[in-house]
Amino acid sequence: MEHCLRAARNGQVETLLVNESACTWKSSGTGRPVLRLGSVPAVGEQLESAVVTTLSRHGEVFVVPDGQTPEPSAAVAIART
Repeated sequence: MEHCLRAARNGQVETLLVNESACTWKSSGTGRPVLRLGSVPAVGEQLESAVVTTLSRHGEVFVVPDGQTPEPSAAVAIART
């Protein structure tokens, strides 16, 4: 997670893939899951920072089903080319 956060801070993340189980979910009126940031300490704080930083540097963030990322982690960063 630290590597993703560092890359995001350096503006190197084009896309951040966040594992569904790393998210805190709240049901909305539409029945669609909503990512709720700020409720999990430590790794959750790093994840929140990586998400916000990626978005603020014009990257994209997607929540993906568990097991659909290339490596087991809360998030995986795809670098800008």
